[in-house]
Amino acid sequence: MTNAVAAHGGKKLPPHLAFAFNFTDLPAQAERSKMAERFARVDQFCVYTQFEADMYASAFGIDRARFQPVTWTQDRPVLAADAVLPERPYVVAIGGEGRDFRTLVTTARALPEVTFLVIARPHPALVDVPSNMTVRYNVPLSECWALAAGAEMLLVPLLGPETCCGHITIVSARLLGLPIITSVSRGTAEYTEDFAGTVLVPAGDTERLQEAILAIHEDPDAARALASVDAVRAGGEYSRAQWTRYVSDFLERVA
Repeated sequence: MTNAVAAHGGKKLPPHLAFAFNFTDLPAQAERSKMAERFARVDQFCVYTQFEADMYASAFGIDRARFQPVTWTQDRPVLAADAVLPERPYVVAIGGEGRDFRTLVTTARALPEVTFLVIARPHPALVDVPSNMTVRYNVPLSECWALAAGAEMLLVPLLGPETCCGHITIVSARLLGLPIITSVSRGTAEYTEDFAGTVLVPAGDTERLQEAILAIHEDPDAARALASVDAVRAGGEYSRAQWTRYVSDFLERVA
């Protein structure tokens, strides 16, 4: 969207705040050069991590000062009252961008005693899954989070140590007081470090992922207790008031 607006506005554009500026994967060099020319017309870029600010500034040759990070914010997810939950206990993985489904499927095959529910977008790795894994697509948001709320834990396996995806899923789960297992990534560090209810494992490491799942599976009450502390903290940390201040500050600077 930022690229499209900047491409057609030329110098006649009003002050431009590129809100929620994000790439799942950086474009190829030829397209990146074209984008860099257009992005030069943007006054400020809103990203959700310091890592993304550094990466995009370098990738597009833009002054780092024009990238102003802000924390992703949202309300606690609404849960559908009529959602039909799987037979408990089960673990859930939610999301489609930047996810390592191959590692997730391999992990499920190695843990036949654990029931997996995956809510995602169609992906080749999810075509042939083990009998202990159910995959669902196009699930309404309130039903999706009702299914998550009934799980022992939420999994966010990322493709690599610099994947900038999963923030919304992590924040939503934290607000619900869910134990979280996710991959170590510089692209999500602000959302995963120093949270007692979040377990970090190296990206692509099936053995460590298995160990983390079994640890929570064997003592879910202890994991929930830690996650509930994080949920209280999250209520203030992810308040939408932060975005109000962010946009107000931008408008004051460009007025």
